Amino acid sequence: MIIIIAKLIALILFFVACATVTKRIVAERPILLASRVPTRTQVIAILLMWLCIWVPLAVLGPSMGWFLLDPLPFGALLAIPGILMFRSLRDVLQRQGTDRTRNAQNAVDRGLLVGYASAVLAVADWGLGLAISSLATITGG
Repeated sequence: MIIIIAKLIALILFFVACATVTKRIVAERPILLASRVPTRTQVIAILLMWLCIWVPLAVLGPSMGWFLLDPLPFGALLAIPGILMFRSLRDVLQRQGTDRTRNAQNAVDRGLLVGYASAVLAVADWGLGLAISSLATITGG
């Protein structure tokens, strides 16, 4: 029961983090456009970040995405495009290097955090499930 509650809290935190990053990127849109980041790239980055939500959904309810956790943590692969997109956005903003881009950089860094957390969660849940299933075979249960 405690594990289910912890997984549900993780899912809620992922939703809150994605909503916050989306809101901040939309708020910093003029600065991103001034930094020559096209609107299409901004929208793709946001959509790829929301793709990371499938990982906590698969962790919470394996029937929602069993293929993301078995036999390998394929859910971590869902986070890679978002991480790459946010890394490229961060590189563009770091090249600008002005104080104007600081808030936009913070929003992009939070998007990176969501991507990395999603990948770590997928691998950790896969490893935990693998350890629990192997424990049953070791103990004969």
